[in-house]
Amino acid sequence: MIILWVQKLGLQSPLVSEDNGSFIYGYYLCDDARLLAVNYNPFWNAGAVEWEPIRSGITALYMLGRPLVWFLPLLQAYTFSTPIIFALILPWAVFFGLRWAGIGRGGALFGALLSLMPSTNWAFWMAEGATGGLLSAGLTLPALILFWRLLQDPAPQWRHISLLVVFFSLALMWLPFVFAAGVPAAVIILLHWRDMQPRRLVKVGATIALIAGVNAVWLISFLQNFPVGDFTGHTMQPWTQSLWAQFLHPFEVLLSEVNPLILVLGAIGLPLLQPGRRRDLLVFLALVLLVIILLDNMLPNYQLIRLHQYVATLLILPAALFWERLWTAQPKAWARRALVSGLIPVLALQIVATGLFFDIRVGSRMPSVAPWSSLALAGWIGRQEAPAGRVLLVGNTQKQYHGSAAYLQMLSNRPMIADFYICTLQRKLEVNLPANLCLSPPSKDDFRELIELYNVGQVVNYLGQKSWDRFLSGLPYLRLRQVIDEKFAIYETALKPGFFATGQGGVVEEFNRLKVTPAGKGRLVLKYNYSKGLSATHGVRLSPVRVWPGVDFIAADGHDGQPFEINF
Repeated sequence: MIILWVQKLGLQSPLVSEDNGSFIYGYYLCDDARLLAVNYNPFWNAGAVEWEPIRSGITALYMLGRPLVWFLPLLQAYTFSTPIIFALILPWAVFFGLRWAGIGRGGALFGALLSLMPSTNWAFWMAEGATGGLLSAGLTLPALILFWRLLQDPAPQWRHISLLVVFFSLALMWLPFVFAAGVPAAVIILLHWRDMQPRRLVKVGATIALIAGVNAVWLISFLQNFPVGDFTGHTMQPWTQSLWAQFLHPFEVLLSEVNPLILVLGAIGLPLLQPGRRRDLLVFLALVLLVIILLDNMLPNYQLIRLHQYVATLLILPAALFWERLWTAQPKAWARRALVSGLIPVLALQIVATGLFFDIRVGSRMPSVAPWSSLALAGWIGRQEAPAGRVLLVGNTQKQYHGSAAYLQMLSNRPMIADFYICTLQRKLEVNLPANLCLSPPSKDDFRELIELYNVGQVVNYLGQKSWDRFLSGLPYLRLRQVIDEKFAIYETALKPGFFATGQGGVVEEFNRLKVTPAGKGRLVLKYNYSKGLSATHGVRLSPVRVWPGVDFIAADGHDGQPFEINF
């Protein structure tokens, strides 16, 4: 896997395709925003409230790959850490998890090999930026085994409890894990409740408290600021399929995507598990499938169909147990050897098939995926003496970044404005822009007001969209400054920019913080979006001021001309 990765991507190429732009941006947020679940980002759209780390599960990947950031630039660290985590760290975690379950070295090694390829799309999604969910699914197996040790061992060891807290916390950083494991874990505890002694109950309670404590920082931020109702409600859809079709869909996904070796050997190995563990595993799998059946179509934002990856990784346990029993069985050794001799080539073919699948679906696309013209655009913007004002991306410009223009802001280090800069499903929540003024040419009066309102210094247009080209060329206050690779046109505005709608002064932007230096004692209205959760130092009072239908900027009173900070 690592060899294929290096062969196709090289050692220097940034990994950019499909979801990678927003995923790398989440990596960048983790590096600069101190691992908060929800952040106020003044560099996008005049202050956008974002939850990209928790939406994509990037925080767990960042924490595991953080040592590489000490030695490599962020982009290279991300590109290197992904195969290292999935080809080395995760298989080792599965190996030791299976050993903790009482499976011998041969079965544990077999399970570790299976963890390299639980499904046909595993390597594909790993390279396409859906790695947060895959890591969460991969860590669920050792977490479940350690959970059993906590519930069943005569004297659970604190080192196992500590590892359980670590694995569970890392897996929890992908939001759908709550559906995939939170509810099943609660049900499994109830199933074991009557058999627990007081001392064990204390350890179970302490473990739950440790998990809550370790995750308290991001969990509190999440509960306070994450608009669950909006995130769920504005994309909630009614069932568009019959109940029977909705019931069959997850099983079709399982049969088409889960590694057949895992499905077959896992089903054969289920009767070999201890009765209590077999019951718990079946409850876990049944609840995951029930969530997919009932909620996937209704809650598309949560990507619940990907929970089938949890089914694939959990079935590695009975598959590895079956392999171990097959390997150590004494009667009819000739039959055992024949079956093992047949399974080993199948396993080898699975590894080769995974490599070929990665090569065909991902590798062959990489040379055309890396957006070199986009990188050139970011480089040009970043090299200029930064003019006052933000960079506005209009039309299809942001789509040239594979649906995520967030990556451009990171590379150019300039504040920007765009629709859908992270995820199209989240426009209502993350943008706060006047509706559709950036997607298709509006009236000239509305566009001029947008330029002045959001303090735009430069406008970037994708030349493939002629309507915007004609519109921008006809505006007297715009001057064409540069064309990048015959793909992007950069205009500069002749309007006098300023970061205050009312008052004067200076602003220094940081994640979750604005440092304001007033030039007078009167009221200030900053050209930054007001959001719940903002507060100011030195007793300065903040309030929203409506500047456009649906758009509120920050008003600051009571500063007496003294510098102050606005924090999120």
